[in-house]
Amino acid sequence: MSVMFEEHLADLESLIGQFPARAALTRHVYKDLVLNKLWKKVHVRAAAALDTCLIVAHEPNTPDDDQLVILPVEHTHTLSVDAVKTLFEQLRAMQFSNLVSEQKLTKLTLAIVGQDSTVMYYHLFDGLQAPKEHA
Repeated sequence: MSVMFEEHLADLESLIGQFPARAALTRHVYKDLVLNKLWKKVHVRAAAALDTCLIVAHEPNTPDDDQLVILPVEHTHTLSVDAVKTLFEQLRAMQFSNLVSEQKLTKLTLAIVGQDSTVMYYHLFDGLQAPKEHA
């Protein structure tokens, strides 16, 4: 890892450390985005109401105002439809929105960390989404 990355990660430790039970998980997903996926715009934000940090990131080659709000979770974590609804309500109560365009949050990305440390990313939508057209 580069010295610059290590210094940046050290700066994040005070924020990530506010939620010790989730710190390793948040750190792992952050490193996956920055080191494995090579994303450049990755920010960690405290979400005290959820007792964790969220990661706000811009996926390369997508519109600038299209940022992902990412919630790191363990593969053993289960979510019901009601829990997803509650999660969106909590994020809105914290005024978590797309930080670039200030649009209402309609999509949340789960970063599911597997037992073997792989990270799978799944998008959750607030309500039903029409399927993408296949070419």
